Amino acid sequence: MSGDADFPIDLADKVAAEWMKEEPGNPLAPYHLARALSAHYSRHERALELIERAVDLLIAGRLRLFGDISGMLTPSMTGSAYLIRADLLLRTGKYDSALTAVRLAKTFDLDPRYSGHLLEARILWAAGRKDDAESAYLSAFRRGSQEALDRLRGAYVEKTGRQEGFDAWLASLQSRAEADGRIAIEKRPLPAFRAIALDGSTVDLNALQGKIVVINLWFIACGPCRREIPALNDLVAEFKGRDVVFLAISPDSVAALRDFLGLMPFSYRIVPNAESLIQGVFQATLFPTHLVLNREGQIEAAFIGGGRDRPSEVRRELMRLLNSN
Repeated sequence: MSGDADFPIDLADKVAAEWMKEEPGNPLAPYHLARALSAHYSRHERALELIERAVDLLIAGRLRLFGDISGMLTPSMTGSAYLIRADLLLRTGKYDSALTAVRLAKTFDLDPRYSGHLLEARILWAAGRKDDAESAYLSAFRRGSQEALDRLRGAYVEKTGRQEGFDAWLASLQSRAEADGRIAIEKRPLPAFRAIALDGSTVDLNALQGKIVVINLWFIACGPCRREIPALNDLVAEFKGRDVVFLAISPDSVAALRDFLGLMPFSYRIVPNAESLIQGVFQATLFPTHLVLNREGQIEAAFIGGGRDRPSEVRRELMRLLNSN
């Protein structure tokens, strides 16, 4: 069964009904049917009833009887179920209950990027708590959400009637939110690593302490990665001599990268043959991914996946860090 919107909902309902009849203690059937109903934007009350049943079974540990022997899948599915519940409650106008559900979802660390923060922002905005919503959008944006940036830009235009001055407003909003504790970005250190760069030099993350480090995870066959290279080269030129190090880490071979760079120069310091590094240290699954590390080697911001404003977002984060020191 799938939760995708193009899956026939009547068939999903029929399959799930039989499944729940045969295995009433299995959380998978109500979970997947609720997800399908949610994707179809239909039968909200039925979907809520199903997802609450799934949550109860997941919390009771029943998934371990149906495939999750190690218990590793239960937390992520529970977080996902709470997110579905929060979204359904938002659609039915039950904002307080929706906020409770989305905050419970975030405790399961379902998605360290931005899903929970983005949904929380939507709920707060719908509830008329626009200042709190802006802070939640900030948290989602700092974790890589393009939608959050678009929503913040829309909020700025709604307030001022103009586009000009958005970057300054965003920086001010972020400073105020951090000062009064309305956003808390987990500044976790990136595990230390050493690698050989394309030019034969050694890249040692520990040796870069005291500098701001920008890391781009990419590969040659990635279209969005290639499209943003000219704008990333502009960043290198703009911040030259300003204690910023730019690293581009790729799984591609030395030969393939040399051929590619002959056609499209990339000003970042290139690290080739880095598949194990990408999978082990970074655990990246979406490309391009941009990380910005502060002078203590902590991750200040992560921008995951392609987006038209990614280089601008990296630039904005660099300006914030440079101006705060």
